[in-house]
Amino acid sequence: LEDYPKALSFHKKALDIRQNQVPLDEPATALCCSNIAASYHELDDYQHTVIFYLKAIELRENCSPESVELGTNYNNIAVAYNSLDDETNALQYFQKALAIRERKLAPDDPTLGSLY
Repeated sequence: LEDYPKALSFHKKALDIRQNQVPLDEPATALCCSNIAASYHELDDYQHTVIFYLKAIELRENCSPESVELGTNYNNIAVAYNSLDDETNALQYFQKALAIRERKLAPDDPTLGSLY
């Protein structure tokens, strides 16, 4: 297990299939992009992590701008930016993640604590 290069290959194949669907299934395509970004993150390739989280974020902002999944993508890209020592973008996305989670989750939800 933990064969991230192989996982990355499969996630890219899934994305190719999703991108050829008409009409485009934005939530499913965003999930594929998120999975690719997560694989790159595990490989410590933060530049590609950011690229694919940005694609996922764009799709999620178009179809469900207040979704918890979008908040998760904001959080994950913030972590990637932090790994790149880009504190400005990291803070921006952490704040966006917190804003969505505060609106969508209960005040005692443990995932809020990770953003404070």
